[in-house]
Parts: sequence; structure tokens; C-alpha cells
Amino acid sequence: MHGDTFRQARACLDLKLERFGMEIGLAEKDAAALAVAEQFRRLDPTAAPAPQTAQNEEPQFSKEAVHGLLAKPVAATETSLAQAQKEVGCFLRIFPPAEAEGRLKIAIKDIFRFDDHCPTAGLAHAPDDLGLPPSPLIARLRAAGGHIAATTKLSAWCYLPLERNEDVDPPRNPLGEGLLLGGSSSGSAAAVASGAVQIALGSDTGGSIRIPAALSGVYGFKPSKGAIPERGAVPLGETQDTIGLLANCPSVLRSVFEVLTTLPEDGSTPPKPVAAIPDRLFSQASPQAQVGRDRLTNALRGLGIEHRAVAELDLARMNAAAGLITGYEAARFHGPRMARHPDQYPDHIRRRLTVGLAVSDPVYDIAQANRSACLARVCRDIFTGCGWILAPVVNRHGLKVSEMGEDEDPQAIGRLSLELLSLNRWVNLLGLPAISIPVPVNEAVPAAVQIVGAPGSDRALLTLACALDAALRQAPGQS
Repeated sequence: MHGDTFRQARACLDLKLERFGMEIGLAEKDAAALAVAEQFRRLDPTAAPAPQTAQNEEPQFSKEAVHGLLAKPVAATETSLAQAQKEVGCFLRIFPPAEAEGRLKIAIKDIFRFDDHCPTAGLAHAPDDLGLPPSPLIARLRAAGGHIAATTKLSAWCYLPLERNEDVDPPRNPLGEGLLLGGSSSGSAAAVASGAVQIALGSDTGGSIRIPAALSGVYGFKPSKGAIPERGAVPLGETQDTIGLLANCPSVLRSVFEVLTTLPEDGSTPPKPVAAIPDRLFSQASPQAQVGRDRLTNALRGLGIEHRAVAELDLARMNAAAGLITGYEAARFHGPRMARHPDQYPDHIRRRLTVGLAVSDPVYDIAQANRSACLARVCRDIFTGCGWILAPVVNRHGLKVSEMGEDEDPQAIGRLSLELLSLNRWVNLLGLPAISIPVPVNEAVPAAVQIVGAPGSDRALLTLACALDAALRQAPGQS
């Protein structure tokens, strides 16, 4: 079966390359087909797809009127935009602060189309053929009283969980020189961590908000799939793309989420007061992450939420399905563009898209069926008895930029990328809401633990994060 999948992937890749008029070497073709076959090996080829349900093309925002929702006095930012740019280089464009005094300062990842602004998507110059409509999010934020202060840097096309960028000097981690920042929403995380803005928009397809939030010590919120409209943002993979938020304070996350969300306020049943910790999920985590877990469970207990061990998550299967789905969808969008504009695709992006081109329609359908089956299993085995799942965001503490290797070695970057994605992609695959919480551990870099909720439990998750923030600040030995 493995050999059959390899041959099918090679044939699929050859067909698409011929269609797009592209040529690559035999070794790269074989490597791409082998990567697809290896991921497919981890799936259940007999998985049945979930029944399709009709969805509205244009979901409506939950609140019709938002005027003034973000205009109430907010705490002053600690650092000016210009100072943050000088110290950590997080911004691409800073907008005039007209009438911005006392308003919520918001930075946005440079993937959104608005006004006369075309996003760069992490390239040196904005592509002029993306055909994006204006994002409705920017108008909503302004109507609510927010000030769009700046656009932020990212890795090219949102397709790397690191801050690396060949065309633009990457931002630096405000927590310390040489510390890895992560991506792809790297500039948004640095802008918040620097104290220049109270909140930033980002996107998360496999951890791109939670990873840099964890590494820079801020809150990173990935909502349920579709809870914030993606219209007007540069896509990567439609199944798992999610627009989310980063902030130093979860109450600000909650306020901005209410402005942007399409989730109805339906008065659903409160989540059960039990947090699940899947077996072995923290077994490889750093001592700091384990201390963070213990402090978080203590704080949860103080809020009346107990925790218990549950069965191990099938991360290998879910990561394989997530990789195949994102690869297929990214290649579907970028394949024709890559043929027309090869200069806009760095080598590491081109290699990943080549793998995506090798994913055939049948393999993609099986990966989607595995996605449905995994969601059903997690809802049945965990969310029937627990309201939340606790998980690490990263296994190792205080990661360094040097881990990308001398001269940014492709193999080192690949290994580090897979390590960072491995604990996060499953959340996107299942469409679940999650928030990365910084937990003080008496070091310059906080630990990070993410809390994952059931589908649609976003409001309850943000309310819980606000309560935990207050509890952690009052914990003995913490400021």
C-alpha cells in the first residue's frame, strides 16, 4: 500500500507540474511523493466522511451594533510604536495616530485587504493578483472604537511556524536577544509583547498564533473554525485557517472577540467543570512546562474545576491528516501562482507546495474523512465528560534562534518546524477553540499551556482565561 501511494503521488505530481508548465528535479519529485506516502501511512484508509451540512456563504456578525464597544478607556501602552519598531522590528507599516488618544491600539498581521492597503503576505512587495475583497474585520474594529495602529511582519505566505523570512528582516523576541519568536504571526506577537499595542490580529492554520504567543509570553487565542470571518485575508488552507487574536490580557481578547465573532449567543450548556489531560501529552515537555501545567491545574481547582487523565490523543494520525489537507489546499491556491511568479516563493515554501501538489484527490478525501472521525472520537471520549483539554504548546523552554542552524539550514528548519507544529495542528484539524496561557515560572520566559475547548465554546473559554489570569496574578510568589 505504501508503494502504491508513492506511485500515485508521483503520478499526481507529474500531472500537475505538466498542467502548470513547471519543471523540478527527479530527486525533489521523489522526496515529495515519499512525504505524501509517509503521511498517508498514518491514516485509516477506511474512515468514513462526515455528512455534509449546508452553510451560509456570508455568516452574520453576532452583534449588529458595535459603536463604542472598544472606546472605553484602556490602559496606556508601555512602549511607543516607533520604539518597538527600533527595538524588535515588528512592524511593516505604521499608520498615523489621528484621534487615537485613549483608543484601543490594534496591530494586524499583514494578510488583510482594507482601504487602499494590499497585504504583502510576508513578501518584499504586495502581490497584485490575489483578488482579495476588503476584510470586514477592519471596519468592525474601527466602528467599535479601535485604532488600526500598524501592520505586522510574518513569514512568507503564513507557511512556516518560525519568524524566518528571506525578503524582510524578521522581528525579534522582546523577551531576550537570541530567543526564538516563532511564526507565522511573529510580528503580531512581538508587537503585543513589546507593549506597543494592546492587541493584534493574526492567523492560525497549525499553531501560527499560539506558537509565537507561547514563545513571547503573551496570550494567543485561536477561535473555533469560522468564529471570525476569514474573508479578505490571504488564505493558506481553507479547512484549517482561523483568524485569531494576541494580547497581554484575556479581557481585551474577550472584548475584541465580541466585536468580530459570528458565533450566536445561544445560551448553550456550560462546559463540565473537569479539565482533561491526555496521557503522555506532557511526557516530553520541559520541566518549566510541567510546572506551568501544575500551577494552572491548581488555579483551575481554585475555580472549582478538577482535572483527570484521559486516553492518549492520536497525534500521529491527526498530524498526518492536517499536513495532507493543508498541503493539498495550499497547493491548489498557490500552484498556478508559483508557476507564474516563481520569484515569490522561497525554496522552503516551494518544497512544501511541491509536496502538496503530490496529494491526489482520493488521498485528500481520505484525510478529510480521518479529520471527521478524529473529531467524533475526541467529542465522544473527552468532551462528553470533560469541558476542557490541557496541552503544551511547545515541549522545550527558551528555544533559541540558533536552532535554525548556521546559515538557516533547511533540514534544521524542517525539524524545528515539525516539532512546533506537532502539538498544535490537531486543534486546527478539529476546528476547536484554544488559548495559549503564559504561566509565570520565575524565569524571563513564562511557560505556556493551552486550554482547548469543545466546538463553539469560545465565550466560555475566554471567560475561563480571564478568571485564570486573575488567579495566576494572585498566586503566591507571583507578581
